[in-house]
Amino acid sequence: MLIVYIAALGLGIVNRANIGRQGVIFNRGMAFGLLAYAPSWSLAVVSALAMAALVAAWWRWREYQTVLAIIFAGALANWTERLLWGGIVDFWRVPGYPFVFNLGDIAIRLGMIALVIQYWLLTRSVRTRSKGLAEVGREFKRR
Repeated sequence: MLIVYIAALGLGIVNRANIGRQGVIFNRGMAFGLLAYAPSWSLAVVSALAMAALVAAWWRWREYQTVLAIIFAGALANWTERLLWGGIVDFWRVPGYPFVFNLGDIAIRLGMIALVIQYWLLTRSVRTRSKGLAEVGREFKRR
């Protein structure tokens, strides 16, 4: 992820001079510009606490480690930008989508979608297996 961001810097897609052009904004807030007027250090602290929660979840739930690592990578990229520049440079605009975002945002969103899908698949398989065991138990009692 860092390599892609460095490439974007090298290509001139993201730099201070491009901020203010169509599709490139400097976001001092959190998601969707929320809390834009809060001190940047407070947002960095909130982000660090969220990343600590992600690490704890990664440690606790091994079956979700891959998707949690993707979410953490996006959060780390945004947190690093916030520490370096006091905000996040959003530079990708998708036609029809009202917000501008960056690579870290994409990792967070895709990771969250993958987390929901993986949770659904795992709980579905557990329900299917437990239903199968219940049927086996009933058959065993009949004998």
